[in-house]
Amino acid sequence: MKVLWFSNTPSLAQKKLKNVTTGGGWIESLEKNIKKDKNIQLAVAYHWGNKSPKKISYNDTTYYTFPAKSTRIKNLVNNVFFRIEPLSNINYYLEVIKDFKPDIIQIFGTERDFGLIISKINIPVVIHIQGNLTACLFEYFSGFSKKDLFLSSNIYKYLTGNSFFHSFIKMKKMAKRERAIFKSCNYFMGRTDWDRRLTYLFSKTSQYFHCDELLRDNFYNESWSKKRTKKFILTSTMFGSVYKGIETIVDSIALLNNYTNIDFEWRIAGISPNNNLIKILKKSARRCESFKKINFLGELTPNYLIEELKKSDIFVHPSHIDNSPNSVCEAMIIGMPIISSCTGGIPSLINNKEEGILIKDGDPYSLAGSIIELFKDENYACFLGKNARKRALIRHNPNKITKTINEIYLKIIGDFSKIN
Repeated sequence: MKVLWFSNTPSLAQKKLKNVTTGGGWIESLEKNIKKDKNIQLAVAYHWGNKSPKKISYNDTTYYTFPAKSTRIKNLVNNVFFRIEPLSNINYYLEVIKDFKPDIIQIFGTERDFGLIISKINIPVVIHIQGNLTACLFEYFSGFSKKDLFLSSNIYKYLTGNSFFHSFIKMKKMAKRERAIFKSCNYFMGRTDWDRRLTYLFSKTSQYFHCDELLRDNFYNESWSKKRTKKFILTSTMFGSVYKGIETIVDSIALLNNYTNIDFEWRIAGISPNNNLIKILKKSARRCESFKKINFLGELTPNYLIEELKKSDIFVHPSHIDNSPNSVCEAMIIGMPIISSCTGGIPSLINNKEEGILIKDGDPYSLAGSIIELFKDENYACFLGKNARKRALIRHNPNKITKTINEIYLKIIGDFSKIN
């Protein structure tokens, strides 16, 4: 069976392209396991920024890279005028399909333009749902006002198309394209009640297959067992997206400072202290004091992130919208106590009060109160972490997931051949 992936990352080819050994992402972990099945011949297509299309073979997988988006000047023009990927990209995708001749195509995510190929080919395509831009747009201003966001960017950012306003308008265009892709696709893979229900909404006649995701290899054999120390350590992982809840963290810190004597530190991996969102929050005198408790760790390799998690007492995920965030799943599989917003697909990952604590998104009072609850009851925190690890080890079992994906491929190919 010939399987072609369209991915946002180069997966295992990254090691060859960069000539470095990376920690790997979940798609890399999936590729490692899929390749163990000798009945599958795999190809991976992705954007890497070459000047021209390129085909390479590495460790029994074929990789196709697409050319760079454009020149620096054209990129500037595209950004300023809110342009997303050009329709001409489809020609490159069709050339890859013609060359590899797959039996089935798997597209990772609906956010990019890969799904536009569906109406132009007679090959079964399954989309692996990651997030959803339409839902993200709905939550875009949950933590920040339009005024604060749009006025935070300076003239240079507006002139170069890098303002929050430009990001918002481009996301609206991408979300419209995403809804068209949903409508055209007959097969989806997902793993939460939330993403399954999205297919009912946006793709009424499609078939949905449940398939969990693998995690990065480094996390499977690690186990959290931190003993309580004088300083209480909270850790979060987030990038600079406006709807990830950074303001909820800042506001909950203020509450903890005002109403408790807990000696704590909040460590945040992923986001830079120079991010525009941080600058907006620091303009408020009420919020500024909270930053004395925050330690921005920057981007961490998997091994460094694991070490930080193992030093921490609680993992906190305050996002306003998410499907199945890998950061939460990774904290679960090493057995950490978790507090997370109850949003999107997260209730499908965590049983409230059994495997973690779920709170309303954007509610710093619930978050601060939940932190105090686990601070006071260390045994309960450990209970949650142990249960979380048990569930995560079953959910993210590599052999089970690889077998499930193989079965899904065969079902879709069989169903597609009956229809066509």
